[in-house]
Amino acid sequence: MAEMREANKPRAVPLSGAHRPVDADSGAVIERESADPVAVSARRVSPFSAFLAITGAALCPLPVVYLHMSSSGQISPVDLTVSDYVSVPHGGELLAVSILSLVVSSLALLAGLAASAVPRLGAVRALCYAWCLGLVTALVFPTDPIGSPISWMGVVHRYAGGIFFACVPVAGWLLHSRFRESPHWSGVATTTRRLAMASGVISVAFLLSHVPATLPGLPGAEVIGHVLQRGVCERVLLLTNIWLMLALGVHLLRLARDHQHTGVRWAPAGPGETGGEPHHPTAGGWRR
Repeated sequence: MAEMREANKPRAVPLSGAHRPVDADSGAVIERESADPVAVSARRVSPFSAFLAITGAALCPLPVVYLHMSSSGQISPVDLTVSDYVSVPHGGELLAVSILSLVVSSLALLAGLAASAVPRLGAVRALCYAWCLGLVTALVFPTDPIGSPISWMGVVHRYAGGIFFACVPVAGWLLHSRFRESPHWSGVATTTRRLAMASGVISVAFLLSHVPATLPGLPGAEVIGHVLQRGVCERVLLLTNIWLMLALGVHLLRLARDHQHTGVRWAPAGPGETGGEPHHPTAGGWRR
């Protein structure tokens, strides 16, 4: 009987570093200091999350490109922002498609990051929720038509849309530091850092490009208006942020394919620990 009880106990395979042991038979993570080990199920990276992240980011600029082509000569892409296309026929509907696809891409990417056990995602998650809420708010409260006085809805739209441009570079920089701690994301850490830095610099340029309109009497405002064209700054910034999301989505898809081909699953790290590492199923149980 004693031998049978001993045989039924979960056998733990120790993991290196800060990672927790895994039951060799079930693959469940076992707490270190517990008389009754608590099994924590390993997570899998879903190809569907990666597909949504890539598709949403890739779809976002397409309606905007169509609006540029269909309204050529009516709206200046140099001086006016993308939101001003709400003034052209079907502009509001097409901009809604762009905004919602960006929201879907952001949430899918966040789900994929969590599933692949990227460590310390709390701040990044809060920033992602903030910019998604800002994008939806900007959709609900459209900008004022060209030539009309500024209304309270237009002011809400501007600040709500600005949340996206402010949060993405900060989230990208935070992810860069997290990726350096994860062997599965370290390959995209440098790209993330570079795009986050570029997004931050262009965000400042986009902010300064509003000076001539908001503070026309400020010394140097006219020079700023000639050097930093508001429409150009916004479009370059939007493309940079989309590029960042596409880079992360493509890497997430690679991780999902690795899971399908090798059976890799990621065990989430506990509080204060770094990201989980993959566990490969074998005939005799689970090993790292």
